[in-house]
Amino acid sequence: KEHMMMTLMLALNRQSFDVRVASLEKKRISSTAIVSAAHSAGIEAVTIPCSGRLDWGAVRRLKSLVEEHQIQILHCHEPKSRLYGAIVSRMTGVPIMTTHHNWTRQDLRTRLVEFVDAGCLHFCDKAIAVSSAVAESMRHALISSSRIEVIPNGIDLERFSDREQDTGLRASLGMLPGLPVIGSIGRLDIVKGHELLIEA
Repeated sequence: KEHMMMTLMLALNRQSFDVRVASLEKKRISSTAIVSAAHSAGIEAVTIPCSGRLDWGAVRRLKSLVEEHQIQILHCHEPKSRLYGAIVSRMTGVPIMTTHHNWTRQDLRTRLVEFVDAGCLHFCDKAIAVSSAVAESMRHALISSSRIEVIPNGIDLERFSDREQDTGLRASLGMLPGLPVIGSIGRLDIVKGHELLIEA
């Protein structure tokens, strides 16, 4: 999600859009990477300390930022930010949109979080699905098709065009130049399907 966010922010016309990042600092997951990347790109970014499932102090801080900077659109990317964003949207009247990446339903705790998340999606003015399958899962959760827009994630191919670096990496891994290479990047989680790639 962080790479997708940075690609989107860097691709937006900065003369038309004033982009700012507010990252919820969760207890177990650091959000400093996206904040640092945004700062390096000249984008104002802040971390909002956030503890527990619903931290009203974090909600108030987010509301203050929205009002202080006269934010006109909230764009949220994952369940917790959608919950906080939906609350702040209701408090301020600022429209909320979201990019929905997936629901995994991999265990009971995850299914409960995703049930609440589906409720939050009903309050979003627009919900971007990163694939047709994700859009279909949203429709199964009774989210109106009029709210859903399918926009596949874009990839900045320039990041992979350095032939000298490619040659050096191949050599360091004992690969012959010119041979096709297939790889998979993602966390080691069953929902990423690494075993399907190995089997294929």
